[in-house]
Amino acid sequence: MNRDNVSILVISNNPKVIELVEVYSEKILEHDLSIAIAQNDYESVAQCIKQESIDLFIFDTQDLDEDSCSIVKLMMEKGISILFLISAENIEHLINRSFNFHLVDYLVKPMPDAVLQHKIGVYLENILQQKASEYLLSVYDENVIASKTDLKGRITYTSKAFCNVSEYSKEELLGKAHNLVRHPDTSPEIYKDLWDTIQSGKQWHGEIKNVKKHGGFYWVRVSVSPEFNYNGDIIGYSSIRQDITPEKYIEKVSLIDHLTQVYNKKYYDSVLEKEISSAARYGYNISLIMLDIDLFKTVNDNFGHQVGDSVLKEFADVLLLNTRKSDIVSRIGGEEFTIIVSNDTEESACAFARKLRKEIAQYNFGTIGKLTASIGITSFVQDDTSKTLFKRVDDAMYKAKRSGRNQVVRL
Repeated sequence: MNRDNVSILVISNNPKVIELVEVYSEKILEHDLSIAIAQNDYESVAQCIKQESIDLFIFDTQDLDEDSCSIVKLMMEKGISILFLISAENIEHLINRSFNFHLVDYLVKPMPDAVLQHKIGVYLENILQQKASEYLLSVYDENVIASKTDLKGRITYTSKAFCNVSEYSKEELLGKAHNLVRHPDTSPEIYKDLWDTIQSGKQWHGEIKNVKKHGGFYWVRVSVSPEFNYNGDIIGYSSIRQDITPEKYIEKVSLIDHLTQVYNKKYYDSVLEKEISSAARYGYNISLIMLDIDLFKTVNDNFGHQVGDSVLKEFADVLLLNTRKSDIVSRIGGEEFTIIVSNDTEESACAFARKLRKEIAQYNFGTIGKLTASIGITSFVQDDTSKTLFKRVDDAMYKAKRSGRNQVVRL
């Protein structure tokens, strides 16, 4: 896997756009960049894709005719991110197309050079980060003996390395307690001390002897940590059994929520600060959307936490399928999610939030059927901080709940 190379395909009749993409991309990446220029026809684009793996497609177009839509469909089939440069009168036409908006993004023409440059920078950073994360996650999964549990100690996540060392498959481990690998030589006092420590909100370190499925045993140095939501409540536990080198991998992949595979609150906090700073400096708009699953407690009460976790994962998948690559989707609490939307107008962001509400309400969540979400949305104003922006969107979301749920409120 080449973690540093980025390939961009551009369709544009505007030499200035092509020059901006080339010059600014080279400035950001410095090396390992390839840019291809294609004609606005299906065969030309298909040939480019056949010759090279494309990471980003920049489509400068005046009209979404059938040929253009065929090109977009081809890109989406390949999972390639698409950035439209499109006129204002065609925005509604674009939004109402049955495109996968996890892959489709847009900027409204005409636009300042700085806005296009910023958007390119966001994409390049995300592409490189995704490639690095995929590599690190594969290394992490293969080499770090790691797991996560719910509050009752039932395993909700296990790495491949844990499976390899214990000789159990993931299917055999998920939903079970760690006493499945407990060796009879291990003193009950060790486990009592472990649970007393982590249930008090502290981290536990120690050495444990475990038994393998097919006989034999292995020793592990264990660190068990409680995991908290943004209210400070314990929602589960994570444990690692590894040397110092794999611990460095964990630090780099700790920005992902392991259950839902969207970003976690730590990453949300850091990105929101950066986006607010950039918005204030360059004068572009950012909007913050907050979503809370309505009556989620009844899901856990009626169907159990395993079904509840499955619902959270599916809910995150719905968000990812209906958001653009440049939108930052994060899980910040038990059933609360945020989306940071940049380089978009307030009206378009609101239209986007309303569409999300409909997509969620129409989705079938299997065992539990349908559910809804209350959504708050607000946009950056001068002198906003991450705290004031969050306070406003939080108030908007709770207003949506108090007003009957399953609706979007803008403040």
